[in-house]
Amino acid sequence: MLIPDLIIQLITVVIGVALYAAIFKIVKNVIHKIIY
Repeated sequence: MLIPDLIIQLITVVIGVALYAAIFKIVKNVIHKIIY
């Protein structure tokens, strides 16, 4: 059974958002360490 393109796109978007959130959190922590 082939996975529809929409589901693949949805999974890609979810993974992308999760990665973006993780990177943003790390950058935020680094900035906090530099400032304080």
